[in-house]
Amino acid sequence: VPATARRGCKMSAADSILVVDDTPTNVKVLVEMLGREGYRVLVAREAESAIEQARYAKPLVILLDVMMPEMNCYQMLEQLKSDPRLRDIPVIVLTALDEIGSVVRCIELGAEDYLPKPFNAVLLKARLHASLQKKKLRDLEKAYLHQEMTLRQNEKLATLGKLSAGMAHELNNPAAAVQRGAAQLQAALDDLKQVHRLLANLGLSPDQMQALLALGRPAQESARKHSEPDDFSGSAAIARSDQEARVESWLEAKGVSRSWEFAPSL
Repeated sequence: VPATARRGCKMSAADSILVVDDTPTNVKVLVEMLGREGYRVLVAREAESAIEQARYAKPLVILLDVMMPEMNCYQMLEQLKSDPRLRDIPVIVLTALDEIGSVVRCIELGAEDYLPKPFNAVLLKARLHASLQKKKLRDLEKAYLHQEMTLRQNEKLATLGKLSAGMAHELNNPAAAVQRGAAQLQAALDDLKQVHRLLANLGLSPDQMQALLALGRPAQESARKHSEPDDFSGSAAIARSDQEARVESWLEAKGVSRSWEFAPSL
């Protein structure tokens, strides 16, 4: 039987059941019953070999005899349930009628169910079916929880992306406004230098210069009044910057040169 078990393990473990029992008669009966149900049977006569086979084959169910040599069934259950790779495999305890106390302890340690000796084919089939159905439900629940966690994570990432885009917008608009303002200031300074050169070439008298400056002051005050926003809050400044950018783009589309110079006033 062990050789058949090993060959079955290599061929396919998708529909295998691991029997852990050191009594040849028990093993033979279970192999025949499980074989008629279409399962491949893996056999281990002691706990350490059973754990090694379980890690390799990932059986659907483990049938574990309560009375085991060396490592007892309690120790094996503790190892199975502490291993993330094995803890979800259902364990059905094989027990005699006078070992109910041991069955209770095994269930407390994580066993799924128990099967009394002598074995009954109908009861074995029912126990296997119930254990597999419970495992299927647990797997579906885990898959659902994992999917829900993934969806929540995606929602958080989407929200973070929107916040990042909003922050980038909030930062880029003032930066663009400062850049446009600096360009406008440079152009204004160039115009002012040009005007000063022209005035110097006219040879105006001091009285004429004073009169010219007096005419310029109302124009400066008017320009300053129209350029100052009513609301100095950050949101108003960003909104104004957005409006200037739209006007500037519209003027450029119409072929207006130096559109950045007219956009703020408009």
